[in-house]
Amino acid sequence: MIQLSSYIESPNQQIDFEPYTFHTIIVDLPFCSVRAHRPYDWSIDELHQLLSLRPLFLALNLDGIYSDQELAIIESTIHDRSLDCVFTAFRIQDPGLSIWIKDRFPNMTIQCNPETGVQNLPAMSCLFKSGISLVSLNHEIPYADIQLIQTEYPTNACELFVQGPILIQYSRRRFLSDLYQSDPETPLRFLAQDAECPTRNFTFLNTNFGHFMFAQFHRSLATSHKKLGRLTSFSWLIDARGESDAYRSISFHLYASLASLNDDQINDAQDKLTDCSNKPQKPGFFLSNNTDYDWRDYATPPDSRPIGMVVSARKNDAILLEFFQPMSTSASVVCHNPDNTHGTFSTNQLLTLDLSTPSSIQPFIDYVLAPPVKGIQVKGMLYLKNS
Repeated sequence: MIQLSSYIESPNQQIDFEPYTFHTIIVDLPFCSVRAHRPYDWSIDELHQLLSLRPLFLALNLDGIYSDQELAIIESTIHDRSLDCVFTAFRIQDPGLSIWIKDRFPNMTIQCNPETGVQNLPAMSCLFKSGISLVSLNHEIPYADIQLIQTEYPTNACELFVQGPILIQYSRRRFLSDLYQSDPETPLRFLAQDAECPTRNFTFLNTNFGHFMFAQFHRSLATSHKKLGRLTSFSWLIDARGESDAYRSISFHLYASLASLNDDQINDAQDKLTDCSNKPQKPGFFLSNNTDYDWRDYATPPDSRPIGMVVSARKNDAILLEFFQPMSTSASVVCHNPDNTHGTFSTNQLLTLDLSTPSSIQPFIDYVLAPPVKGIQVKGMLYLKNS
C-alpha cells in the first residue's frame, strides 16, 4: 500500500485526508515554520484531532535555519504549549538541528528534508548515523540514482517528493513586505511572469522569516507511473500548501490510486492540476539530469549511459572519481572530457580515500586515481570502454 505524506494547513482540510493512509502529516506553526502560505495557529485540541487520521507520524515543521535566540523561543513555546506531547516527529531542513533536538527532545523522531545537498549514499549514511530516521530525496536526483538509493535503505527510510512546487530561492530578507511597507507577520504571495517568457509564472512568497521564490512549474511524477510504481518502499510527499482545495484532493486521489489508473485518467488529473495551479506539471530531473554533461561530445552514442564522473583533477595530483553504479575492480573506463578529448584507465588503479586498495567499487563513494593519469579532466564523464 502506498503511504502518502503531506502538509495540512488548517482543521478545515482534515476531511480531505480521511480516505487515505498517511506516513507523515506535517503541520506548520507560525512561531517556527518559515514557509507557511496560510499560517494557522493550531490549538492543542485541534492537533489532537489530527491523530484520528492515524498517521504513522504527526510532525512539527522546523524548516528554518535558526539563530540561538530563535531556538530558545521555539523550545520554550513547545514546552509551554505541551506540543511535544502531541507531535511524534520534528521535520527539519538543517541537519545540524538534529543535535539540538536530541539534547532537548530525546524521544522525538527526526525527519530531514534538506531540499538540496546530502543526497549521495555516504552523506545519507551520515544523517542516519546522527539519529535522523527519514531523509527526503530532493528533486534533482534522476530515477536511476533513486533506484540505487532504494536498494541501500529499508522501507520508509526515505521519502520521495512526487507533487508540488519547487523552491528555487530563499533569503532571510523580506523583500516584498519591505517593498510594500506591509506587516511581515502577514504573508504576501504573488505570481509574476518572466518578461522574456510570458508563459512562465513564478510564485513569490514573503513571510516574517524571509523571501521565497518557486519554479515556474510543479514537480509531478504521475505520468511516470511505471517507474514510480517501482519506488513504493518510499513514502510519497505531496506539497499542496498555498494551492486550492481541488488541487489537494486531486493530488491525493491521483497518487493513492496511481496503480489502478490508466494513462487517460492520469493525464486528465494532470490537466486539472495544471488548471488549478496555473503551472505546467513536469517530472523535472526525475527522468534525466544533464546538468553535468549537456556539453558532451555529440559523437557519444545516444544509448551510452555515464557510469561516473571526475569530481576533482589537478595537474600532477591525485584524481578524485565517483561512480553511479557498482563496478568491477578490473573494468576499462574511458573519460569524455569537457573539451571533447578522451582519457582511459582501469578501475584496478583506484584507491580508497585512505589510499588502500578497494575490494569492490561502490556507487556514490569517492575513489582516488593515483598516480594520476594524463587526459583526465574535472567534470569528465566516465563510460565503460566498450559501451
